[in-house]
Amino acid sequence: MHTNPRRFAAAALSTILLLAAGCAAPAQPAVTVPDDGPDTEVDAALDRIQRLPTREEWQERIARALNEGQGTLEQALYDLAGRSFRDDEAPWLAADLDGDGEAEYVLAAEVREGDGRDGAAALCVADRRGGSWAVECAPPVDPSADLWLMEPHLHTAADLAGAGRPQIVWFRREMIATGPQPHHVFVTAWEPGRFTHLPGRMVLSNARVAVDGAEIVLAGTSRRNTYLPVTQRIDRYRYVEGEFRLVDRRFAEHPENGYARLWDGLVAEDVGRVDDALAAYRQAMDPTLPAHAGSILRYGAPPRELTAEEMDRFGEALRTFARFRVGALLLAEGRNEEARAALDPGARGGEPAVPAAYAGLLEATAGAADRPGVCRAAAAWAAANPAFLQALNLGVGTEPWTPEILCGHIDIDDRGPWETEG
Repeated sequence: MHTNPRRFAAAALSTILLLAAGCAAPAQPAVTVPDDGPDTEVDAALDRIQRLPTREEWQERIARALNEGQGTLEQALYDLAGRSFRDDEAPWLAADLDGDGEAEYVLAAEVREGDGRDGAAALCVADRRGGSWAVECAPPVDPSADLWLMEPHLHTAADLAGAGRPQIVWFRREMIATGPQPHHVFVTAWEPGRFTHLPGRMVLSNARVAVDGAEIVLAGTSRRNTYLPVTQRIDRYRYVEGEFRLVDRRFAEHPENGYARLWDGLVAEDVGRVDDALAAYRQAMDPTLPAHAGSILRYGAPPRELTAEEMDRFGEALRTFARFRVGALLLAEGRNEEARAALDPGARGGEPAVPAAYAGLLEATAGAADRPGVCRAAAAWAAANPAFLQALNLGVGTEPWTPEILCGHIDIDDRGPWETEG
C-alpha cells in the first residue's frame, strides 16, 4: 500500500504522541489535542517535519561548515551527515570523482524542492578549489519520483561505467505503509559543473546493496513475488550500452518441487543462461518430483493448502507447460530438431510424454515455423481452453498466468507508482 508522505508523517507522528502518553490501548482515555491553530504540539511537530532545507540552503550549509568550521574535516562531515545504521550505507564518501588526483567528498540529504514538495534528494559534492571548498548539488533524478521516495542513502563510489574514475552509488527507499519496501538504486557521475545520472532501473524490496567488480548486486525480495516458491533472490546489474541492465537473477534457495524448478528456469531464460534454463525446465517435467510444496504463502493472508485433487491438476498443467518452455527455448536457440521433439506430446528425443489432459497445448504448435509462431499458437490454444490456465494457476497466490505471457512470465519486478511497465 502506497501512501502520501504528508499523510504518512501525520499518521506516524500521531501514533508516537499517543504511545508516549500511554494511550495506545483503546480502553485508556484518548489524548485531547486542541485544534486552535498552528501553535499546537502536533502542528508544530508536523511543521518541523515539512520544513526541510531547500537544495540551495543545504548546499550553503555544507560550504559554510567546511569553510568556517573549527574542527577536523571528518568531524564536519559527520556533523553534517550523521551516522549510518546499516553496513551497506555510508554517511559520506571520499573519492576522486573527476580524476584530478584529489578526493572530493559526497553528502546526501532530504531537501524541500518546488512548491511545497517535501522529500526530494540532494546529492552534493564538495570539491577543494584553491583555498576553499566549493559545493555543487545534483538535480533530481526524476522529479515525479520524489513524492514517493524517502531520504537518500550513500553506498559507495566505484567505476561501474568504465570511465576511469568512480561514480556515486546511492539509494532511496520507497514510501510504503505495509509490506516489503522497494529500494531504488541510482548511479551518478560528477565532474566540475556537471552531474550525470546514469540510466537504468535497479530496484528490489528490502534489499541489501553491494558492488562486486563492475556489478551492482541487490539481495532481497519483491512485492510482486511474495507468492513464489522462493521469495528471496539476488539480482545483478551491469552498465551495458549506456544503461544499467539486469544481467543475472537467481533465487536464494531451491526447494525440491516442480514449481520452484520452473521459476529457476524462467529467470535463467530471462538473463540468457540457456543451459541452466533447459535443465530447470526438464527437472520441472519430472513426474517423480512433487509439483508443488502444497502451500501457497500470500502476503497479508493465511497460507492456502492445496488439496490432493488440486495438486494432481496443477502437476499435469505444470509438466505440460515446462515441456512447452523447453521447446520454445530450443527454437529460439535455432535447435529446431530438438525443439520439435520437445513440442511433440509423445515420448520423443528423450523427453517423457506429457499428460493427456493438456497435450493440446503442444499439438497446437505443430504448424508453427518459429518461436513467435509457437507463442501465438500457444496463446490462442490457452485462450480457447481455460481449464489449462485454471489448473496452472492453482499453484499461484496472486497474479495469474494469462495466454499472452506463456512465452514470458508473471511480472516479478518492483517498480515505482510513477513508472510504467515494460
